[in-house]
Amino acid sequence: MKIPLSILVAVIGFLASSGGLTAQDSRLHRLDQPPPPGTATNMVAAAAGQVDELDDLGPELMLARRPKPTVFEVSADTQCGFDSNLLLTPSGQLSAGELSETLAVAASPRLVPGLTTTVYANQQFVRYSAHTLFDFDAQTAGLSLSHAVGSWGNLYGGLSANRLCAPVDTQEFFKEYDTVFGGWRGHSVGRRLTVYYGYQFDWMPTHPSALTRIYNAGYGGLNVKLTDQLLAQLLYRLRAQDYLQSKRSDFDHTVNLTLTYTVNQFIVARIYGSYGDSSSNESNYDYRSLTGGGGLTLILKF
Repeated sequence: MKIPLSILVAVIGFLASSGGLTAQDSRLHRLDQPPPPGTATNMVAAAAGQVDELDDLGPELMLARRPKPTVFEVSADTQCGFDSNLLLTPSGQLSAGELSETLAVAASPRLVPGLTTTVYANQQFVRYSAHTLFDFDAQTAGLSLSHAVGSWGNLYGGLSANRLCAPVDTQEFFKEYDTVFGGWRGHSVGRRLTVYYGYQFDWMPTHPSALTRIYNAGYGGLNVKLTDQLLAQLLYRLRAQDYLQSKRSDFDHTVNLTLTYTVNQFIVARIYGSYGDSSSNESNYDYRSLTGGGGLTLILKF
């Protein structure tokens, strides 16, 4: 049975007035699942891991046969968790369990020496154990670029487009476009610890346009190889958000801890927990939230 248009309009009106539409948009980015292949966060984690791998190889690196480059990647991810503040509101928080299913494809052709180019797309289904009125589906497509700058670090950039729609009749209610630019640097400390830090800028036009904004974010983290298969990742991000069609400005902190276990080249499991704290010059957008859960990713590369 299709959801009547009048109900959808009423829900969108409530979300826009209470800050919930921003919350619905942020659900896509706050689920702590593996990001689409080629995104900035993924590149940071992957490259930080590469530092450890090269360090482990030591002098044998010159004798090792270079593996065949991976061009295509297909993945399926399932994540279950709990969110303490579903709509990111300062009071009267709604909490719920979350189930997220993501199907993703990516291609990383070697077009320019030294430049990593990735085109990706994914389909996501998000369902809540309570307050199912806020269930949604999402589609994302994008292009990411990354280039090493000597021994200094890496510069990256990208373009992506997201759309959110109702799960029953696929009626679209939110669109977002993201232009990203940033840089990061990683340091290997011993054989099992990598420290990384960086800066990222985002320009995000949206529809409804009232949510168009820019981000300036600094981040830092640790990757610790507890065993050859178990990786602990701690990430802290400090971000300023300025909304371009209003006087609203937000300032938020996010701390995320993830334990990732690589079963083999096809299966990766994880558990995670995160804490978010945001303050705004408009107090009805202040919030705190806790999320946690676990996930399983199946990956095929060729």
